[in-house]
Amino acid sequence: MDTQPLHQAAQYLAAAGKSFLPEASDDSHTNLCWDHETQSMLTWGLNAEGHKLALNFESYSLDFVHPHQGLIASFALEGARHLDIINWIGKERQFLGIEKPYSPELHYELPYGTIPDDFRFPSVNQETLNKLAALRSNVDAAVKYSTTFFHHFSFIRIWPHHFDTGALGYVDSAAHINSIIDTVGLGMAIPDSMINGHYYYASGWNGSTQPDLKNARDLQHGRWINGDWKGAVLEAEGTTEEEAKAFFKDAIDAFNTLYA
Repeated sequence: MDTQPLHQAAQYLAAAGKSFLPEASDDSHTNLCWDHETQSMLTWGLNAEGHKLALNFESYSLDFVHPHQGLIASFALEGARHLDIINWIGKERQFLGIEKPYSPELHYELPYGTIPDDFRFPSVNQETLNKLAALRSNVDAAVKYSTTFFHHFSFIRIWPHHFDTGALGYVDSAAHINSIIDTVGLGMAIPDSMINGHYYYASGWNGSTQPDLKNARDLQHGRWINGDWKGAVLEAEGTTEEEAKAFFKDAIDAFNTLYA
């Protein structure tokens, strides 16, 4: 499934965070969350009222939403011109009382290059949009389920640069005193050079390094990769939410029994 149009559209949300929110050292002011109810990716609250900019998969649109009132304004993406979208966001942020100007400029490059002013968003069939939304809902639910296996867990966020859903669980050192893992990253990545399809992943960390997995026990769900990147993977397309939960639990259990 082609993720490019939605990946590109998510950059308007990232730019809203960069334009309107205080800068965070880890760029977390630009990351996004998933809302299953509206089938949308959303920014953090952009003003005191909590207005957010959303990328709605169901309607293939950019939406400004209020936490209680719901939809405030919407801009359909099919056939929409890049420059017109920028102008629309600039107009709506004034209507919402956001004083800072909107700039689409970001601090990273996408694999598709810079979007020209006259670029127009292509059509995306509803079946593809529904499938991509289902993948985001599944991973969001599966990672939320996995929070119960850690004593501390980060926010579950979508990082607009790589367009992955990710979160970090912190291993309880008292319960696993001999473990060489102190954190586990969980999430879903879009197709890349490692796997040609969306995939769930779980990777263990100890400080800034990934431990060798040659002694890791076999997984009941998914498989290990022990190359430059080390972790467990499971192809996401065709995998149910319950199977995704089982994969994450399996990988977490395996990491907790990986000792020095």
